[in-house]
Amino acid sequence: INCPPNPPPKLSNITGSGMSTTVVSCVAAGTDDNNLLATFSNYGSIHVWVTTTGGGIGGWTNISGNLPDIPVRWAMFYPEDNTKAMIATEMGIYETSLINGASTVWTQNGTFPVVKTNMLQYRYSDNTVIAATHGRGLWTSNITPASPYIRFASATNYSALNIEATSNSGSVCRNYKDYTLNMHVDQAPAGAATVTLNVSGGTATQGVDYDITTNGNFAAPSNILTFPNGATADVPISIRVYNDAEIEGTESFTLSYAVSGATNAVAAPSSTAYTFYIGDNDVTPVPSAFNGSFPVGTANTTVSTQSPFRGDLTKFRVQYLFTAAELTAAGITGAGNITSMQIKVTSKASTQPYNGFTIAMGNTSATTMNFGFPAASFTQVYSGSYSSVAGVNTFAFTTPFVWDGTSNVVVNFCYDNGAVATALDVMEATTAPLGTGIRGASWSNGGAVSGCSLAAAFVSDQRITATFGATSGNPVETVLNINRSEYLTNNGTYYFYNGFNIINGLSNASANLGCVSSNVFEAGNIWQTFSGGLRSQKVIEIIPTTNSGASYTVSLYYTAAELSGKDPATLKIAKTTAATMAAANSGNTLLAGSTSFASFGSGYVFTASFTGFSKFFLVDANVALPVSLLSFDGRLVNNTNLLSWSTSSEQNSKSFELEKSSDGNNFYVIGKLAAAGNSNSLRNYSFIDKEVNEFNYYRLKIIDVDSRYVVSRTILIKNPDALQNVRVQNPFQSYITVRFAKLPQQKVKFELTNTLGAVVFRGEYRTSTQVTIDVSGLSLSGGIYFLTTSVDGKIFTHKLAKQ
Repeated sequence: INCPPNPPPKLSNITGSGMSTTVVSCVAAGTDDNNLLATFSNYGSIHVWVTTTGGGIGGWTNISGNLPDIPVRWAMFYPEDNTKAMIATEMGIYETSLINGASTVWTQNGTFPVVKTNMLQYRYSDNTVIAATHGRGLWTSNITPASPYIRFASATNYSALNIEATSNSGSVCRNYKDYTLNMHVDQAPAGAATVTLNVSGGTATQGVDYDITTNGNFAAPSNILTFPNGATADVPISIRVYNDAEIEGTESFTLSYAVSGATNAVAAPSSTAYTFYIGDNDVTPVPSAFNGSFPVGTANTTVSTQSPFRGDLTKFRVQYLFTAAELTAAGITGAGNITSMQIKVTSKASTQPYNGFTIAMGNTSATTMNFGFPAASFTQVYSGSYSSVAGVNTFAFTTPFVWDGTSNVVVNFCYDNGAVATALDVMEATTAPLGTGIRGASWSNGGAVSGCSLAAAFVSDQRITATFGATSGNPVETVLNINRSEYLTNNGTYYFYNGFNIINGLSNASANLGCVSSNVFEAGNIWQTFSGGLRSQKVIEIIPTTNSGASYTVSLYYTAAELSGKDPATLKIAKTTAATMAAANSGNTLLAGSTSFASFGSGYVFTASFTGFSKFFLVDANVALPVSLLSFDGRLVNNTNLLSWSTSSEQNSKSFELEKSSDGNNFYVIGKLAAAGNSNSLRNYSFIDKEVNEFNYYRLKIIDVDSRYVVSRTILIKNPDALQNVRVQNPFQSYITVRFAKLPQQKVKFELTNTLGAVVFRGEYRTSTQVTIDVSGLSLSGGIYFLTTSVDGKIFTHKLAKQ
């Protein structure tokens, strides 16, 4: 049974009353999972059963009819026909043209040999049925479909697990991977058939996680495809799966279709839907247990004929075995990624590059090279034309090798220089790293095939020394100007990596941020003077392409060295809008109201919530900013929204402005409260908003005496029971702003009249929680006007003053 990857299969006992307890040889599905055939292979059993209800006690009918008491090995319905079937038996193939309970008549196929037949399979692409016999080989025949059935060209309604695209470059954002799904017609249609695709169900979002088109153009997509009159060629559907950095489960969407046109083609009953699954390739950061360079082997000898740089030969291949115990003793203490390798030339004699010089690595259970090259699934980690150097030769792997932590590792070197040869390079080595008589190397230097295909010919106890660059988990990124861009589409959890190194995380964004760039703006371990205290030298700059005023939670990763001995419990995340850190000061910097921290390996991860993006860093406890905001919260109380916030200290603070939005993007001021000015004690503030919408976003603007300000995180209060209401800006000048308590379900109509009843403006606007009416071109005189709003079947009238 070919089961989908998500959701997991659910097991149900569908055994019918009266069925034998002997061997079930086959369960075959018809046009859906309710129509099933079940067969038994033991003598003396009731051999063939059918159900139209998915089986279970009382759900099966015995249709063995006139069939002899012979084992039945396989069964299948005729394509798209639940009333006809064929079975593979001990005596060839039997067929019935009508499934009719106990009266079912089975006819032995006279063109097929009377032989034990084990399996039947049908291929929709050319209407071929194939039968596998025991001793007489494979036999094929064709079945003419009852109609030109149109179907998804897949053996099952469930796709393979399609992993979202992987971005290999730090500057790449919103990259994607394209897949092709074909639609097939079983025979040539009479008249052109038009197929209209529909998308439904699932957890994936079109335009965010994927897009589809039938014309190959994602900028101007189509959901229509056509099977021309008399044509049988498959027609492709293009599916584009987008990459993002969100930690999420497997997502899916389902394609269905309708067939129309002056045609005899119809939708195949067994293939009316196709579910496409999108697998996630993103991971939560894991602390690194090791990260660095790890030498393996004692330099107590040299090798020449076993050297990977055999410049005296036109082609060469050599393998070396490194045991799990050696890697562990060197410091690679578990599963991880080997990212580089260093080997040392003690005497260089080669005078030309090694063409096609290739390094591959594999996990192996082999404990010696005594039998030549061991079996392994190799990962090619390096390839290129390479000129060796005297001393250390370093190879940074283009693809990391994933060591499983328990297997031995075999390293394969090979090259092919054609007809030219020079002299060999002598390498630093270990005499018998695995013990005397246990071969550590195997090589070959001759044969008609290419260098990397040579078979093993010689073995040796000696083996080169090597230093492996390796890491486990996700080390904290510490290098200046390392950056990564990722696409953030919703309020999920996202992480930014440079290769395996973790830079930062973002979560709970209040709006789509688009392509977000994260950069190590400053780096180092020396804390800097800042606003009466110290700040971390490492600074992370985060810049979104859209909704830069959104609220979110940020996670910053620091090594123990970057904290320079400071107690993480005394540190807070700060955010500055300054262009440079030299320009950062108390007027353009905001402290997080609350910063939490957790251990991350030998370092720490710090987390806090903010509104708006800029540069982030850590500050210690004695840094003084105008206002230290401890909290900002809100809740629904008696159909009003109660907003509250508190500060632990204030310096030169002037006021707080409450800003509100119904969509999280367009904010307006709803209230203003005086601040304490200067305070070193706990201060509590509150504000009641009586105009309650379905979605109420709030943020706090904190203003000092110099009119400089910072903005708090955004909070959301939902009121699903809110009734539709209309609020209008009054008075107005060139524009009238109208806000709705709920998103209108259809277009909104406005009519503006003067005191004489004359209509001076009519307009219709698309659905939005806020509409701005431009009346600047109407030359309205000052005075009183009446605005009538028609929304969701209700009419609201407001008296307005024109200034």
